Amino acid sequence: MSLILAHRGASGYAPENTLSAFEKALELGAHGIETDVHMTKDGQVVVCHDGRVDRTSDGSGRIYDMTLAQLKELDFGARYPGWQKRETILTLAQLLQWMEPTGLELNIELKFEDVLYPQIESKVLELVAGAGMAQRTIYSSFNHYSLRAIKQADAQARVGLLYNAALFEPWRYAAYVGADYIHPYYVTLQAPDVVKNCHLNHIGVHPYTVNDPGHLAWMCALGVDRIITNYPDRALAVCASALEGVGFKA
Repeated sequence: MSLILAHRGASGYAPENTLSAFEKALELGAHGIETDVHMTKDGQVVVCHDGRVDRTSDGSGRIYDMTLAQLKELDFGARYPGWQKRETILTLAQLLQWMEPTGLELNIELKFEDVLYPQIESKVLELVAGAGMAQRTIYSSFNHYSLRAIKQADAQARVGLLYNAALFEPWRYAAYVGADYIHPYYVTLQAPDVVKNCHLNHIGVHPYTVNDPGHLAWMCALGVDRIITNYPDRALAVCASALEGVGFKA
């Protein structure tokens, strides 16, 4: 059965990348969480998807132009429909501290958008190692230079190539970069035998962001290794049913 990673936490049920979303993912039985990191003006690594806070908080501006103290003043639950609880931005250190005793796997996406954060790779590696989470962490990014830097700094680090176009023979590119996984936009897996050839070449497949039950069943049938979804409970149920349908018990 595919492992289920809750995308930005269980973001279908709680404000994305907040402690509430991560706690909900644990409650719903996810095997792990996927999250995103940026760097603040004062060099702190924080958990947020966008480079700006406008969409996800009651504030405005670029994370890289704000200090951690300024970010902590914002409410990251304010824009979630019907949400009443105030949500404070997490540092990666705070998230790791919460995760360590849970047993959950962690997928950290290193963001960059219009800013290439100086030394973010080494900072993230140091934080993960210090929290005792190195064996349970996967690093992903659309910036494949960043992933190469992670791999060069720590040959044992597990990295996954994020992409949203239909790459030709992605298993060959992954091997060239030194990646352990591909993290494709799931619709690109319509290309023939991608999962099969990745597995033959010891490359794992972790599609994102799969929410529709029919699409979840398709990913399970393909035999992908992990599924990144906003609805971990839905994914778990669909994959369990898919396995039972072919004679396996989840």
